[in-house]
Amino acid sequence: QTKKYEDGYSLAKKAMDLGFDPYGVGDIKNACVANIVQNYVNDKNFAAANAYADKVLAIEPNGFNYDIKGFVVEQEKGINEAAELFKKSMELGFGNGVFDYGRFLFTKAQNFIDANPNKTNKELAPELVPMLKEAAQVLEQAKELAPDTSAASILDQINYQLEVLEAK
Repeated sequence: QTKKYEDGYSLAKKAMDLGFDPYGVGDIKNACVANIVQNYVNDKNFAAANAYADKVLAIEPNGFNYDIKGFVVEQEKGINEAAELFKKSMELGFGNGVFDYGRFLFTKAQNFIDANPNKTNKELAPELVPMLKEAAQVLEQAKELAPDTSAASILDQINYQLEVLEAK
C-alpha cells in the first residue's frame, strides 16, 4: 500500500510541476505523504518514517512537511522533542502546525502543573498564567486556520484554568 501512495505522491508532484492547480493536486500529494508516514508509524518503523519525512522535507521545506516530520518525532520521542518542528510549521503558516505548536504549549503548562503537585494556585500562577496565555494566543490562531482541530476544546480548558488562577 505504501508503494501506491509513493506513486500518488510522485504523480501529484509532477502535475504540480506542470502547472496544475496546486490546491487540489497538492491535497492529493499531501494525503499521500501523510498516509505513507502513518503506515510506517503504525508499524512502529520509525527509521522509515523519519527517512521518508526527511526526504519530502528536503524536496519541499514547507509547513505541511515540517508538521509531518513533527508528527513522526512526537510519535517516537514525545511532543517536547517535536516542538521546534511544529513551531517552524506554524511560522510557515500551516494551520495544523499552528495547532500542534499550541498543543505543545498547553502540554508544557500541564506538565508544569503535574511537576508541582504541592503548590497552590497562587504559587503556580506567576509562571503558569503566562504559559497558558501564550498557548491560548496560538490556539486562537489555530481555531481560525485549522477549524477541524480540537483547538476550541483546548481553549475552553485554558480559559477555565485562567479563570481559576486569576480569581481574586
